[in-house]
Amino acid sequence: RNASAGPWATPDLVTFAVVALAIGFASGTLVHVVPLALRRASDDAALVGLLSAVPYLVGGLATLYWSRRSDRAAERRRHFAAACGLGVVGFVSLAASPGLAFAIVAAVAAFVGVLAAIPVFWPMPLARLSAGSAAVGIALLQIAADLGSALAPVVHGVALESSGTLTWSFAGTALVLAAGGAMISGRSRARVAVGGP
Repeated sequence: RNASAGPWATPDLVTFAVVALAIGFASGTLVHVVPLALRRASDDAALVGLLSAVPYLVGGLATLYWSRRSDRAAERRRHFAAACGLGVVGFVSLAASPGLAFAIVAAVAAFVGVLAAIPVFWPMPLARLSAGSAAVGIALLQIAADLGSALAPVVHGVALESSGTLTWSFAGTALVLAAGGAMISGRSRARVAVGGP
């Protein structure tokens, strides 16, 4: 790779940027919309506040396990796609407007899926960037992820205002995340470098 050509000379960087945006959008949904769904599922604010910590705790532990599994297998593409798939299941389940107990389970699935996908994703584009374009390439991907995260509350706010329900927000997030997972899953192993240790 020509280090002076810049990050856009790196194959598939645009694809990775779109996937980063999708992950950022899903992450924004976790932060801004999932707590609202849990609050709507119960009138007990104290209970909801306590249970809202569960998806974060389980998601954090699952992320460590999934990342370690990916490292040991020296494989990213299928691990990323599987994590996105679980996140999609979680968001689709939340779209069904379940009761509190089911909503917590669905939220755990969404959190585990999205959080586990993030550390498995980053080694892939990093392995494709040359030494002369790594920093700016990472910056561009981070901007894409931040843009997705920033767009999430705006899009969901409009959807909620127009429909009065969170169903479309979760269904839309599921589609975005599924698209991100498919974009990586559809690449050949040769074109999605393993990266990492």
